[in-house]
Amino acid sequence: MRGFRGQSVSLNPRIANRQKALAREPVGGGVSYHQVMPDGSVQTVPGTSAQIPRGVTLQYNVLAADTVALAVDFDRKFLFIFNNDVLGDVWGAWGSPAKVGVGMKFKAGGGGIMLDNNVPTAELHLIGTIASNQNFTIISG
Repeated sequence: MRGFRGQSVSLNPRIANRQKALAREPVGGGVSYHQVMPDGSVQTVPGTSAQIPRGVTLQYNVLAADTVALAVDFDRKFLFIFNNDVLGDVWGAWGSPAKVGVGMKFKAGGGGIMLDNNVPTAELHLIGTIASNQNFTIISG
């Protein structure tokens, strides 16, 4: 059996699905992330590889509208998300637009999660309860 790029794929369905997923190109076109610079300004970095770099601590700016914080990544092994804002709660959803009051809630003042086993590979959507929350940290590996 042949998979992407002519590579052989195992007949075992579990192994075959993993091999196919790892062979895919990462999806990230058309998304952007907002990086807080040392002087406090916010820089929007667009592009086809706009997903958060692996192993980099990023202060992500969560807006009061749905935004894609992480692109689809079939090779994601680690994820740490932390809300250190004193006022704004943040809501997250995997693979679909985020809505306030639905999904994962990252409470103001320290709500967070660390995933290092069964890490979701879908895109992560975020929405905040305040206009701009610059105290949201994401580490992806």
